[in-house]
Amino acid sequence: MKIRTDQQVSFISAKSICTRRALSNQSDEVRWSMDLYYEATETATQSGKQFGFVARSGKEPAAVMGQAEWRVKWDGIPEQTY
Repeated sequence: MKIRTDQQVSFISAKSICTRRALSNQSDEVRWSMDLYYEATETATQSGKQFGFVARSGKEPAAVMGQAEWRVKWDGIPEQTY
């Protein structure tokens, strides 16, 4: 992973084993993205249990977390803990 800072611009470049594709950013604004990865709830890692969310569940539909609820959880994660 490379971290570079030039004046007021910072970026992180990470080599990944996942293939990705995106169209060129044609705007004058920064485009942010977030990758979500599947992890079975029965075998979830500790960080998955703590920071993850259930998007769909046939077994436990009440466990499904909506976007607004997930956003509150995400905003509550202390910086540099994930």
